[in-house]
Amino acid sequence: MTLTDAELELYPQISLIARQIIAQCFSPSSIVPGVTTLEDLDWLFWQICSDNSLGLSFKPYFNLLRSKSVAEKHPRSDGIIRRGDLLICDVGIKYLGLYTDHQELAYVRHNDEKDAPQGLKKLLAMNNRLQNIFMREFKHGLTGNQLLENIHSTAQKEGIHHQWIFSHSLGLFVHEPGPVIGLPWEQDLIPGRGEIRLEYDSCFAMELLIEDVVPEWNNQRVPCQTEHIVKFTKDGCQPLDSVQTSFHLI
Repeated sequence: MTLTDAELELYPQISLIARQIIAQCFSPSSIVPGVTTLEDLDWLFWQICSDNSLGLSFKPYFNLLRSKSVAEKHPRSDGIIRRGDLLICDVGIKYLGLYTDHQELAYVRHNDEKDAPQGLKKLLAMNNRLQNIFMREFKHGLTGNQLLENIHSTAQKEGIHHQWIFSHSLGLFVHEPGPVIGLPWEQDLIPGRGEIRLEYDSCFAMELLIEDVVPEWNNQRVPCQTEHIVKFTKDGCQPLDSVQTSFHLI
């Protein structure tokens, strides 16, 4: 679970490389609305890693969210990226023996838009609030189950009512060893891995999700899911490099 000083020093740079690849995939030079598909992005990420002799943590995954009104005309099943779509990736690289695992978001603007709709921006800001709560609750010796309960309780008190936590340790492995803090399909106490205690000098994929209505999408409930790497040391829990606070814009 724990990492050496040398690994903790290298890890931020490895994370930065992984996020630079995400930014390249989520850019106007890579995506042509109405033409580019989600599968194209899968292969693009794979190709960039291959070109730079980087390993993969797992098969790259790209998906999209679309307002119901637009989906009636253009079903998501065709996989074509269109204006107004919210894109999400779940990707990772392996470099110098360390793995990354990130989920970031991009918005495909309409021709008359300079930025994402305010409702989506508020959704990401709420997600950032939950990330701060997540990091504040990290205390040495707590189990994954205790962390899950504390994060949920604090988030509820701070007005974030629709939230899911599914975090896992990260570093020399993608999903283990170390405590599991919730699962996508289980937000209750988890036997076994949920009882492992938190140790200093360990890193985690801070994977979480919030959901709220977006006025610009006819008050449709929209999930906002992110995943960034955090490190836990005697100085506390903090992002390995940074977290996403604004959308990649296409």
